[in-house]
Amino acid sequence: MKSADYLAETGDSEWFLLLRDVAQKHAQILNYLSDAAELGADQMLPTLKSLLDSPDREFTRLNAVTAMGYTGSRSAVPILLDLLKSSDTGIAERALYGLRLLTHRSVGDNEDESAQSRYRKWAQWWERDGASAPIYKAAECGNFISF
Repeated sequence: MKSADYLAETGDSEWFLLLRDVAQKHAQILNYLSDAAELGADQMLPTLKSLLDSPDREFTRLNAVTAMGYTGSRSAVPILLDLLKSSDTGIAERALYGLRLLTHRSVGDNEDESAQSRYRKWAQWWERDGASAPIYKAAECGNFISF
């Protein structure tokens, strides 16, 4: 895992295919998926989307959703918005985490509100501001803004 972390941190796209292959073989381990997502960005989205169909609901599916937040990809936001509507609470919560990671935005701190119920607010924000909203890589710091 340390080697995968190192290769992702290099930012050298030459390592993407190797990281993607390792991530697909070990999709139950989030670290591999997030490293491949960090390095591959948009290129990793088809792999992550295919992993959403995995029969492994306990790890692979959840890890695929989480890793979308590590892509730094504007294209991941609509996918995560759609997943926010999932009846699977784990998927919806991971989608919310990914949206926060990519956008540094938050719908507020009402912990009683489900991720699914926040969909409308997120979708309205994305429709209004998505084209110009900054998108962040996982390692980029910044203040979170409520809307």
